[in-house]
Amino acid sequence: MTEPAVADSSDLDALTLLEHDQSSIARLLQAYRGLCDQSGHAVAEKRAVAHRLHLELNVSTLSQQEILGPPLRAALVDPQLFRAQDASAWSIIAHISMGEPGQERFDVRLLALGSELLRHCEQDRRELRSRVSVLGMDLDSLGARMRRRQEALMAELDSPLGLW
Repeated sequence: MTEPAVADSSDLDALTLLEHDQSSIARLLQAYRGLCDQSGHAVAEKRAVAHRLHLELNVSTLSQQEILGPPLRAALVDPQLFRAQDASAWSIIAHISMGEPGQERFDVRLLALGSELLRHCEQDRRELRSRVSVLGMDLDSLGARMRRRQEALMAELDSPLGLW
């Protein structure tokens, strides 16, 4: 599972790129839930999906914090805006790093954390869209910078010496 975190995103602005990332993460969580619903344990498949989720959350969260965060703070946007979403993402990343996909406690916790993350993403996305429209930020330029950062992070983290 080494496809890029963002496929064919060459012309996405920063907010659309975030929405694309969040959709990909939602699909991974849904895939994991589907594996949990199967009668067999599908441990190898769960590990692969959990690894991809870990990778994409790292890439998306880091690029968001590094590229989108500074101009939002400079524009005096409330720094709390992404705090709950980031905390949820980092909780999932830590959970995957320290756990074992396929164990019932791990699976239940991952899906609960995932639901919480998706709820925060939806709230933050609505709030951010309303705020950014009045700030006049160059979302195309920020999107291009985020894509470049995501590509660099993906190359770095999705290597044998990267995340795991």
